[in-house]
Amino acid sequence: MNPLASLAPSIKDLASAQRSSFATTQAVWRFLNNDKISFSQLNQPIEQLACEQINSSQHRYALIVHDWSQLQYV
Repeated sequence: MNPLASLAPSIKDLASAQRSSFATTQAVWRFLNNDKISFSQLNQPIEQLACEQINSSQHRYALIVHDWSQLQYV
């Protein structure tokens, strides 16, 4: 199960092109903070996966936990 399957290739490409962990962090931060894409668009693969998993489950209830932590890179 990979909630960011549609974003993973782009993030991996960004990460592999960088020479340091800080550069990788900066590249991913810029990718995720792109004004051309909204937060809800970035979140869509996670929501879609959660819905698919709930629909395929035999359980009556599901607990879906999202981490919306805001990271500050100073």
